[in-house]
Amino acid sequence: MRSVALLLLCVLLLAGCGESLEKKLAGTWKVDVSKSSVTGDKIKSDAEKKMAMAMLSTVSVTLKEDKTFSMTVVFPIEGTWRLDGNKLTLTPTTKPGENISFGGQSTMVYEIDSTGSSMSSTMEENGVKGNLTLVKDAAK
Repeated sequence: MRSVALLLLCVLLLAGCGESLEKKLAGTWKVDVSKSSVTGDKIKSDAEKKMAMAMLSTVSVTLKEDKTFSMTVVFPIEGTWRLDGNKLTLTPTTKPGENISFGGQSTMVYEIDSTGSSMSSTMEENGVKGNLTLVKDAAK
C-alpha cells in the first residue's frame, strides 16, 4: 500500500513539474541574427546581404495565450497560431483582396527546439532563401 501511495505521489509531482509548451511559447520573440541567414541569386553583394539581414533583425513575433499573434515584418501582421507537436503554424488574418505570403505559402511554420527556447523557419521566394531563427525576448 505504501508503494502504491508513493508511486501515485511521484506521478502527481511529475505531472505538475513541466510547463506546457504552449504556455512557454507565449511572449515576444526576436530574430537571432547569428543563427539566421539570407542567400540566393537575388543577393548579389555583401551590401545587399547586410541590408537583408538588417531588415530581418527588425522582425518580432508576439504569441499570446489566447492563440493570437502579432508580428512585425516591415508592416504589422496579426492572426492566429496553433501548435502541433513541435510545429508552430502562424496563420495571418487577411481582409478581402489582401494576400500575405510567407515564401509563397499562406502560413508560416516554425519548428520549435526541444527546450522551447528557439524556433526556426525556412522559406524561399523569388530567388531568395531565408532561414529565420527566433529566440524569446527575456525582457518581455
